[in-house]
Amino acid sequence: MEITSLDLSILEEEFSKLEDGHVQKVYQRGEDLTIEIYVPGDEKKRLIIGTDKAFISKYKRDNPMKPPGFCMELRKHLGKVDRIEQKGFDRILVIESGDTKLICELFGRGNYILVKENKIIGALREEKWADREIRVGIDYEFPEPADDPRGKDYIGMLEEGELVRRLASDLSLGGTYAEEICHRLSLEKDMEVEELTEKQANALKQEIDRFLNPELSPILYRDELPKKGSTLPSQNLFKVS
Repeated sequence: MEITSLDLSILEEEFSKLEDGHVQKVYQRGEDLTIEIYVPGDEKKRLIIGTDKAFISKYKRDNPMKPPGFCMELRKHLGKVDRIEQKGFDRILVIESGDTKLICELFGRGNYILVKENKIIGALREEKWADREIRVGIDYEFPEPADDPRGKDYIGMLEEGELVRRLASDLSLGGTYAEEICHRLSLEKDMEVEELTEKQANALKQEIDRFLNPELSPILYRDELPKKGSTLPSQNLFKVS
């Protein structure tokens, strides 16, 4: 399952605990980065970033003896971690270190771009589209931002079409969460948005709000059962197979 905008918005709080830490080492294994960060008063943390994932791990990974060129660039330019944040509601993670930024684009094929004073000084891969280019030596431009549904009229943001597709696309929830929302409300995935009754639309607003503004930490289910000792109400849990 690819990381979604919603996932990244929730992870952002955890990643912020790495701020004021210092990058000690950077490893690159294929298209995965491991950034080892020492946080004063805490132990060393490992931020794992892939082209479709991002998380903190305590486990050491096997890494190539000889680091690739891009990895060496990261070691050279990343020092104190001043800020880690999601770009809007996009699948983009930005790590600021002095006048340098590591911009992790976690969509499509994925890419990592090293930017200094807005000039691209390194990238996992150079790419070009009709309206945008990633190339060393030119200014970096963020892709067209996705609509941020938080605090907005969710139903009003949905275009005409199948409900599950519109939830996934128009609200940037992704297919898995869109299907889960429909399942919880017993709504047919292929029903048309315009077929929603007022009661269904109100219930949908409330359920989307629970996803976008979670008050509880996700809990992992195993064999249809939540983690032992949990007393949280089941309707507020994320179910993971």
